[in-house]
Amino acid sequence: MIKAMHDNMHLMHRYMKLRKEVLGLDELHMYDVYTTMVKEAKMDISFEEAVETVKKGVAVLGEKYSKDL
Repeated sequence: MIKAMHDNMHLMHRYMKLRKEVLGLDELHMYDVYTTMVKEAKMDISFEEAVETVKKGVAVLGEKYSKDL
């Protein structure tokens, strides 16, 4: 797995370079990988909807975890 990752790392570098260009950035940071590259993609999510999404996402971690959250 590590060898496969190293052998294909050039693809990740190419993707990050493209992402930097599309976003019009001089410098790319890790938090930039979460920014959408498609301007037409707009998501308006209410706080309440976000809370429900997170609850559903952590449900697989168990009832205690969900309750503590």
